[in-house]
Amino acid sequence: MNANAFYRPIISAPDRLIRAPLLEWKRTCSGSLANIIRKNDMDVEKIAVDLNCLALLETYQGHYDFSLRLCTAQIRFWKKFANQPGHSQDLSKVIQPWINIIRLERWQNKWENASALYRELKQENHTVPGTLNQRYDIECNLKQLCELDQKFDYVNLLNVVYWREYANLLLQSNALDELQQFLGAGFAANINGSLKVSLLEILLSYLTKIGSYENALSILKKIKAGQSGEFWLHFKILEMFLSERTNQANASLLIMQTYQAAISEKYIQRNSYGLNLLHSISHVFKELDIVDLEIDLLNKTAKIAEELGDEVTLFEVMSRLADLHEIPQKIVFDKFAHSSYALIRGRLGLPLSSTAELEESRQLVLAVEAFAQLDYVSCLDLLQAESGAELFG
Repeated sequence: MNANAFYRPIISAPDRLIRAPLLEWKRTCSGSLANIIRKNDMDVEKIAVDLNCLALLETYQGHYDFSLRLCTAQIRFWKKFANQPGHSQDLSKVIQPWINIIRLERWQNKWENASALYRELKQENHTVPGTLNQRYDIECNLKQLCELDQKFDYVNLLNVVYWREYANLLLQSNALDELQQFLGAGFAANINGSLKVSLLEILLSYLTKIGSYENALSILKKIKAGQSGEFWLHFKILEMFLSERTNQANASLLIMQTYQAAISEKYIQRNSYGLNLLHSISHVFKELDIVDLEIDLLNKTAKIAEELGDEVTLFEVMSRLADLHEIPQKIVFDKFAHSSYALIRGRLGLPLSSTAELEESRQLVLAVEAFAQLDYVSCLDLLQAESGAELFG
């Protein structure tokens, strides 16, 4: 067993997204944007999703500069689009790309920059003009932006991003003194119960990071967290982990109970949420060095990842199975040698991007920047050059 075993948060895990093969996803999003232009159907919700996905695709390829340009283009698009009659409420859509710009700082481990930007998302700071306003000359503060569109609860989105993601950043960057203060403020704040449960998990995770397993188990038992409800399995996993680390008499029983729940269709849904949960459970069994049960969980995770087309999770699971000598390493390499994900290519020792891929991404960025200027003709031409004429029939 790992002597310094650390419980990584499951409830509070940021960036829980299904990650399909990039080429297929990019062509779908680019084609969708092109069809919106051709049909002159400015479906703002669809546009928001497509533009956001295109920025994420560049992030996953490791093209952080391109991703930043795409996020910036989104903000400029919504700013210009909102100036048209009847669309003033759409200025609120600058919030999502702004959140992703903050995440870009975190994804590149720029902890200090990311921390400063996350702090601006705290609800008490929503009335104060921040970096978003200064950088993009937007007059509305976050509070006013949230109030523009009553159909979407942007206040809740910002709360979730601030309390969950910032807590994870502090944990990940080992800013443990600041994390203690942050958690204290969170438990005292007027936020919903789900967020407080997330902060509780972060607190217990923090205690495992400093080796205070018995204290964490004592708190978990005292508050009787997760005895029922949607987080039952999450806290059962945590109880199992802490019981094993503190040599509790019921540790073996908890291990089997957790394993049985994890392989049960009753608790693990065959969707991206269930996939991430199952994969996280397998990590806990890895930390506890329970190899036989970990292998069973990995095999089930691989099957669901294959069904859902989550390329990154499938790669991580197959790589772990190869490390355990369950499958040959060559199978992993052959299956993923043509992946476009920077994470996968880096681990396989492959170049992150070819010249052709970089040029394709550059064309895509230029297309979206033209779109941001409401120059739909140039955008369509650039999308067609980037994706190929066959995309449009």
